[in-house]
Amino acid sequence: MKTVIGLFDHADEAKRAYTALVADGYAKADLDILTNDDKNDVPKLDKMRSWVPQPDLDIYLTGVHEGGTIITANVGDSAVERAASILGSFHMVNIADRAGTLAKKATPLATVGAAAASAVGTAASAAQTATARAVGTAGSVASVAVAPKQIPVPPKTPPKEVALTDAARNDNVLEVIEEDLVVGKEKVERGRMRIYNVVTEREVAQSVTLKDETVRVQRRPISRAVEIDHDLFKPRSFEMVEMDEIAQVKKTARVVEEVTLGKEVTDKIQTIKETLRRQDVQVEEIPAVRPFDSYDSDFRSFYAKQLANSGVSYESLTPAFRFGHGLATREPFRSSPWSAVEADARGIWEEKNPGTWDQNKAVVRYAWEAVRHTR
Repeated sequence: MKTVIGLFDHADEAKRAYTALVADGYAKADLDILTNDDKNDVPKLDKMRSWVPQPDLDIYLTGVHEGGTIITANVGDSAVERAASILGSFHMVNIADRAGTLAKKATPLATVGAAAASAVGTAASAAQTATARAVGTAGSVASVAVAPKQIPVPPKTPPKEVALTDAARNDNVLEVIEEDLVVGKEKVERGRMRIYNVVTEREVAQSVTLKDETVRVQRRPISRAVEIDHDLFKPRSFEMVEMDEIAQVKKTARVVEEVTLGKEVTDKIQTIKETLRRQDVQVEEIPAVRPFDSYDSDFRSFYAKQLANSGVSYESLTPAFRFGHGLATREPFRSSPWSAVEADARGIWEEKNPGTWDQNKAVVRYAWEAVRHTR
């Protein structure tokens, strides 16, 4: 058997965790709530010293002294993870995060020779401190003990830094491991942009007015007398020049547009979604095993209420009661829910009693649940 301890800052949260453990099938006899204002917690705190070594104990006591509430669950080895997981789902104190602070405030145990009232107040402090440890290991299995007749007394001088017990070297400590999301930034190339020039051609047309000169020769008949002169028949000539305008083409270049290449930087919010894993410690209660004969009255009462009119004798059902009792006293059947047990139980039963499982299943299950204290 091991003890799973959870420390809670708020009493309401501790009560919710306690209720969840009971609802999950853990026996109330194996669960306890320890506070600093209940004198009945004194002997319970005294016993915790045998479960938790120093310096962890001092850290627990400091946590309780600050007003925390302890939930303890006595469970079997296979049930540790489940119980711790339930406690951890109700805002347990994380001792790993708070260890440094608690270590500075840890109060060493001092011998009590005072009145019971003083012991009560101190024992409550010890109970609260014990919680811090369980949470720190995220529900790690550890037993916390307080020396008989001892209470935590604030030291006159600041205590030295105290380290927690190494989980790897202590069978009573299990570590709860969870992943945290760390988002960083990295520059990556997503693309490039390039600009370059391309020469294209297009046909254009433009009209222009040009002058075209044409020399025309006209002849007119004339009858006019002239005097005879020696120059009259002298050779003579006249010329006239034709002038035409022709189009002359030249091209000019001008800038009509500028294209620039640059970068624009903007900020954007991106939500990162990721699945984080958490390795919880599960705790399952394993009650002390009682012999089959000690359940005789319980089994007979069930038979009288449920099966007396079925025409089947109690003696003929004894093997089924005994089979259920046997399942509940060994692993993995004792630490698993019935939904996981039934298939294997059916196979084992049918090997020796072919075709009779359906008639005996209710009896087997009742015996299994009765032994596990889940009824």
